[in-house]
Amino acid sequence: KIYQYNYEATKQSIERAMAGQPSADDMLGQRDTAAHPFYKG
Repeated sequence: KIYQYNYEATKQSIERAMAGQPSADDMLGQRDTAAHPFYKG
């Protein structure tokens, strides 16, 4: 199951990168609101 999650995440990342999404401006604009669902550091 972990393999499948990683496969899908990688596939989605490549598809988004090829489409130019998200833009650098979008990422930088949201960096202070990003949170990891399992890590509360």
